[in-house]
Amino acid sequence: MRALVALALGAALCVGLSLELALWIAALYALLLLDLALGPFAKGQRAAILWLALPPSAGVIGGWFLMNWLIMGDPRYFLRGLLNARALLAGPAATPFPFSPLDLAAAAVALAAVAVSAARGSRSGVLLGLLAAAPGGIAFALSARGLLWSAAPLLFIAGPLALLAAAHTAGRAARRPAAARFLAAAAAVALALGAYARWPERSPAAADRSGYGAIADQRGRWLPRIEARVRARSPHSRVFVAGYDGLALLGPRPPEIFVPTLDFDFGAAERDYAGNRLYLLVRRPERRGAMDSIHWKYPRIYEWGSRYTLYDSDWGDWRLFEIVQPRPGETP
Repeated sequence: MRALVALALGAALCVGLSLELALWIAALYALLLLDLALGPFAKGQRAAILWLALPPSAGVIGGWFLMNWLIMGDPRYFLRGLLNARALLAGPAATPFPFSPLDLAAAAVALAAVAVSAARGSRSGVLLGLLAAAPGGIAFALSARGLLWSAAPLLFIAGPLALLAAAHTAGRAARRPAAARFLAAAAAVALALGAYARWPERSPAAADRSGYGAIADQRGRWLPRIEARVRARSPHSRVFVAGYDGLALLGPRPPEIFVPTLDFDFGAAERDYAGNRLYLLVRRPERRGAMDSIHWKYPRIYEWGSRYTLYDSDWGDWRLFEIVQPRPGETP
């Protein structure tokens, strides 16, 4: 009972922390359903286990849909970028290869635990090994499709899970309490050392350093030149910088002329900044940036612009448009 409660609460926390971890939790529940289907459970136990394990995670997921419906008026708002990501990319779904030899070693250890447990007929060992191998597999699949937001959460837990799977398999094989305790202690030490060694690059709280750093490096190169360009045309100008990548470009204290926006709307921009000369800065839709709402609300805006914009200039992989056409129903 305590293990089921811990699983339910831990799964709900993982679902709330990260989309990538939510996929791993889905794999965990799939293995739980497989275990319930194959294991010798008494009548009523399967339903009781599901009633204990599922509600917290289902509540967190339902909360996401509810918040998006209440705030954005669309319960599936947070999924639209993911569902259309491949169509929105401005090129092939190429992402930097996020894996290291340690990740390969973790996957190999997990799969070895699966093979040994299967040979010995240990259902728990097989399921634990599969659960340990799942983070690397999910990260690889997302990376191949260009949908990997951050590799850190999945690849950080892959090593500890592989060690736990190996310790479980070895402990069952030892059949002696002293040997099992020794293996558990060795796994704990290896877990601590591995976590310490990988923390800077695989911490669940670590930023996507390569992507964020590359955008932040453009801050001093492009922002002053863009600001000078638009101010030369009008001292009353505003440049809307779209998407999460725009937050990295602007930094914590951007010049007043730049306005970050995560859900840009032409009509709202003109109403809120009436009398200003307005511009829109859009980044090429690549990697996770292709999932920003600017790209699925206004498809191919980076390549083609829109009927409300006039192409102005390119700044690296950022494109500047001037907003020129009033919204339907408004006077010019």
